[in-house]
Amino acid sequence: MDDTPETSKLLPVLETWQEVLGKIRDSDIFIERLEHEKDSSKLREVLNQEKSNRNDNYERFLEIAKESPSFR
Repeated sequence: MDDTPETSKLLPVLETWQEVLGKIRDSDIFIERLEHEKDSSKLREVLNQEKSNRNDNYERFLEIAKESPSFR
């Protein structure tokens, strides 16, 4: 990207996307690795909380993406 006012606006957007998508990916890995251990009630609670956090981050990403400037 060149250093223009448009790219200056996009950089923080891309950084935010990267942060939120990283959290979603971390949750996906965590959930996948512990999914087979859900017989434990304590782990089931942890997994349910992680799934909720993942869904919240996904919804946050969708909102951020809607409000983001165009990449054209």
